[in-house]
Amino acid sequence: MSSEMDKYLEKALENKDVIRVRNVLANSIREDPADVRGIIDFNKRKIEQKAKSAGLELWQEHDGRTFKEKSEWNEEYLSLLMAQLMSSNFSKKRFNHILEVGREVYKDELNNEVKKRKKKKSKTRKPITTNARNETDIKKLIIIAIGVGAIILIIRVFL
Repeated sequence: MSSEMDKYLEKALENKDVIRVRNVLANSIREDPADVRGIIDFNKRKIEQKAKSAGLELWQEHDGRTFKEKSEWNEEYLSLLMAQLMSSNFSKKRFNHILEVGREVYKDELNNEVKKRKKKKSKTRKPITTNARNETDIKKLIIIAIGVGAIILIIRVFL
């Protein structure tokens, strides 16, 4: 969450405004329905903890509405779920289902982000390679170090 969003959340908690606290959590899904950045679960736990500490009931009991089968998931269904979450039933079950639907509906975007991260990691990690020249240079350095050590020892012993 941005520092601006943190301030908004803190003020909502201070004022015991559960609607605004819920808004912060819902916005995290609106901004990133596939959870490409992988932080929604972290933010959810953080907000749950803060709401509990403030004495707020973040979640409502699920209203019993059934969810569509995976084959019917699309952007329109995701929008419907978000509308239900914000207007009539802010249940943890619905929130988690929205996250699951978002990851499915936007799976190509999610997969592309995962590929970018892997590619970025592979660029930052350079394998350690040795070749004959490196080994020869190391051997030379060792011989020089031994020679210098021997000279220092001889000078100390005879002086």
